[in-house]
Amino acid sequence: MAFATTHRSTLALSRQVNKNALKSLTATRQLSSDDKKHATPTSFATKCASLYHPSAGANRGLAPPIYFGSTYLLDDADHGARLHDKKEAAYTDQDGFVYSRWGSPTNEACAKQIGALEGVDQRGGTLLFGSGMSGITSALMSALKAGDHAVFPYTVYGGTHEFIKEFAIHWGIEVDFIDAAGENGPEAYKAALRENTKVVYCETPANPTCRITDLKGVGRVVDEVYGTREENPNRPWVMVDGTFATPYHQRALDIPGVDVSIQSCTKYLGGHSDILAGSVSSKSPEFCHGIAKVQKLITAPLNPMDSYLLMRGIRTLDVRMQRHGENALQVAKMLDEHPLVASTFYPGLENHPDNTGGDDCLVAQAFRSGMDSPE
Repeated sequence: MAFATTHRSTLALSRQVNKNALKSLTATRQLSSDDKKHATPTSFATKCASLYHPSAGANRGLAPPIYFGSTYLLDDADHGARLHDKKEAAYTDQDGFVYSRWGSPTNEACAKQIGALEGVDQRGGTLLFGSGMSGITSALMSALKAGDHAVFPYTVYGGTHEFIKEFAIHWGIEVDFIDAAGENGPEAYKAALRENTKVVYCETPANPTCRITDLKGVGRVVDEVYGTREENPNRPWVMVDGTFATPYHQRALDIPGVDVSIQSCTKYLGGHSDILAGSVSSKSPEFCHGIAKVQKLITAPLNPMDSYLLMRGIRTLDVRMQRHGENALQVAKMLDEHPLVASTFYPGLENHPDNTGGDDCLVAQAFRSGMDSPE
């Protein structure tokens, strides 16, 4: 009997609490319905669980803030539906962000900074990844499928070679390796091209030999065989891993026929050995859409904290690259003269096979393409 009385008292109390909560919710909705779509929290628990944001003027700090959020505020269901229906792209539009796996404000700010260095125009963009290899594999997966053919240089980064051997060929992708270095490189690429070739991959300066690929020549022979991108949208994508040069020395996207520029930002762009990051840039909206879909579904964007650190590192890239070059030349000369060193691979040395002297040699061309034009 005592149990039944207690049970009825508890039930009555619960009903009263629910009624009070309903009244509070109704009052909240009435309070907020006139001026904004989202209700103003009134209960203590809801205030604890709510996210409060600074005023609109808070976004005027010189350094972009770090946005750690995984999800973003939506105006209403229609706003969310629009975001989910949109075609993947390098950057967001006025509707904003929906989910950080599809991009975030800090990531996008850094991507736009690298895009500016790469010479990306308004049609294309830059996407950031958690490592250089993540960027490379994303670029290749976006362009290749079973039955397609790709051409790679013999001297290619070890991780790239491992991906080709351990994954790409087992997915039914046909691969040829060629000697891409020096003045004969473009003709070697041309001889390897097929009807089903979808990727022409370059790495210059190459890792670890520092051999130079004639990018102008590669772009020219691909144009000769398939036509320009404007004439033939289905021609192979010409990709360049320019990590050793960075956009300071080499702007691959300014070279006719080159479609994609890849950087391992872990190296010089980050500059402090405290992050892993990679970037892929292109002036083609079609390519950006394809790789953005791979990033969304298979790989992932660079996280906000490392995006912020990468932006900070890039601010000193210009002065660091000047000092890197000065120091590297002194070290290379010392090693080249050392009796215990058999060979030294450095483009700045006179005995480098691609440093034939003059303004038209491959070394001069490669390391001059990134220089600002004199005003």
